[in-house]
Amino acid sequence: MRNTSLSGEVCRAQIIAALTLQGKTVLLPLGDFQRYDLVIDDGGRFLRVQCKVARLIKGAIQFHPCSIDSRSTPGRCVRKGYVGQVDFFGVYCPQVKKCYLVPIEIATATCCSLRVAPTKNGQQQGIRWAVDYEIRVDQVEVRGVEPLTS
Repeated sequence: MRNTSLSGEVCRAQIIAALTLQGKTVLLPLGDFQRYDLVIDDGGRFLRVQCKVARLIKGAIQFHPCSIDSRSTPGRCVRKGYVGQVDFFGVYCPQVKKCYLVPIEIATATCCSLRVAPTKNGQQQGIRWAVDYEIRVDQVEVRGVEPLTS
């Protein structure tokens, strides 16, 4: 059985690290009862971010831009969206070891895909390319901090 709490904490830590390396100021709410996991202070404008773990499936990074509650109503799975409660989804995909910042306006209701590989049928229209939302940290230089090596 998967430890969803641990994977959620790893996801949030990866997104915080990526945003921090980009020079963003990241604020964390006190407690875990908010609908968002962190806030980006963008020069006085506060942007709420809900962190999500993604999976690489058939050339696309897929995540669920909703909360899924299967405990409160036996036999039912209740999905609740984030419209009006967050501004972005911070997405971490462990298979590609990358983070993405996806505006809520482009996320679909129950499953959102970011393509990393071309489609098999050559479709180009309506594709959300992962590279367009990637939080790039490979070209960031932080003085006095050496990159980790494996």
